[in-house]
Amino acid sequence: MPDPYAVTLLRGGDRPAVTVAVVAPRLRGAVEAGRPGTLRETATGVAASVRHPLEKAVRTGLYRPAGPSEPPVRAVVRRALARLR
Repeated sequence: MPDPYAVTLLRGGDRPAVTVAVVAPRLRGAVEAGRPGTLRETATGVAASVRHPLEKAVRTGLYRPAGPSEPPVRAVVRRALARLR
């Protein structure tokens, strides 16, 4: 089965791949919205449920508040996207 992050990156670019990396753990119940522009683990979520390296990078990058255009330009996310390419 193809990696959904790689497919999204190839078809749409950085921003859609980052969007998938935010939405996927949210749908699994691993993270939820924190302070504006941040993510946090849910009470039932565990760090291990953030599975993909890009998910981990986005979670790390959104520990501090970020605006809508920031996550792809954060260094940790840029490195994860580069490795995925």
